[in-house]
Amino acid sequence: MLEIQNIHAYNDAGERLRRRYYNWITGDGAEARRTDTLTEFTFRTHALLDSSANLENLLELGRTTGVSLLIFKPRTVQFVAPANAVTAAWHTVFSESQLHEWEQTLATRGNNVYYSTFATWCDNTNAGSASSVTHYLAPFAVKEHAGVYDCDTGDRITDRRAVIQRVWDLGFACKRGRPLTVARTAWSGSREDLVRAEEIYDEFRDNHSDPARKLCAVYTSAVRHYAWPGAW
Repeated sequence: MLEIQNIHAYNDAGERLRRRYYNWITGDGAEARRTDTLTEFTFRTHALLDSSANLENLLELGRTTGVSLLIFKPRTVQFVAPANAVTAAWHTVFSESQLHEWEQTLATRGNNVYYSTFATWCDNTNAGSASSVTHYLAPFAVKEHAGVYDCDTGDRITDRRAVIQRVWDLGFACKRGRPLTVARTAWSGSREDLVRAEEIYDEFRDNHSDPARKLCAVYTSAVRHYAWPGAW
């Protein structure tokens, strides 16, 4: 269902070009840079087409399986839906056998083999469910297509507050970033945890005692990394 090879080659070369990741001391940096420039140019059209097709396939899958939101990034794909609704969609495209096949594909880079696994998780709340897959080699999308999408309409949601509210209504906080992603409750805490932390902060923020500062630090640490209604 998803094509990853062209996207990976394009993103991998582009990432090295942006980071200036070359060994100029040994004298082969200039040649490596020229190679990556050619790779990026060569694979751009195919990567854009594959990324667009991946997006459309995931949106169609979401529509037919009841998924509400699709988070689509070069390194990460997430489904968010009402309680237990992501299971069918998730196992359709991210089965263990499929992930293993992709791992084999991404392991070979030139004459070298760098084996790394996909990081996956699934999470459920009383209101919704979420699933996520991540790979650091960015094989899913090009940056032009990154965003949060409504599976029913296929539209990209550009209002950050609207995304945060919809994710919150399904029982999750958002992890800050561009675009936003869904935070696993094991990291961010539940909605009840975050609401209680906010209440404690409001109660103790004008108190300058050491215990009060430590209590308030729980909230300030959470809001630094996560967003929810009221902590946009």
